[in-house]
Amino acid sequence: MFRSLTRTATSLLQIQRASLHQTKASLQQLGSKDDIFVNVKEMEYPVRGPLLILKNELEAKIKNGEKLPFQEIIECNIGNPQALGQEPLQYMRDVLSLVVNPKLMELEGV
Repeated sequence: MFRSLTRTATSLLQIQRASLHQTKASLQQLGSKDDIFVNVKEMEYPVRGPLLILKNELEAKIKNGEKLPFQEIIECNIGNPQALGQEPLQYMRDVLSLVVNPKLMELEGV
């Protein structure tokens, strides 16, 4: 397991270095912020707003016993899969933490 993690972390570090070099080259070709479409520059990601207001209204109706075509609301618009019961992606987190901080591999039990 340790060797596998070490190989994976080393490979990811090499990929990260190559990707960083490629990203710098790509950014130089992009141009300036004036070249970005106005819709992209003005884009918003409101976590609060009409969707949240509607959700709160529907939850109140369910709580008050009003009949709706559904009995519960599953919140999945925020982007936190663990809130919906999904297990965290532990292996990838472990490998990425070794890539970011290779000194962790010097610790016993890693």
